Amino acid sequence: MPKLLTNGQKTPKEQMLEILEGISAKTWRKDTKHLRELVASL
Repeated sequence: MPKLLTNGQKTPKEQMLEILEGISAKTWRKDTKHLRELVASL
């Protein structure tokens, strides 16, 4: 049901958790930038 309420889009919290779970030595700069943008939008 939550997916129906958000039109299938992930919440910022879900997005942040996914980024943190997938962060690596090669992607940390891009991931950090994306996390900062998500936090700023809250």
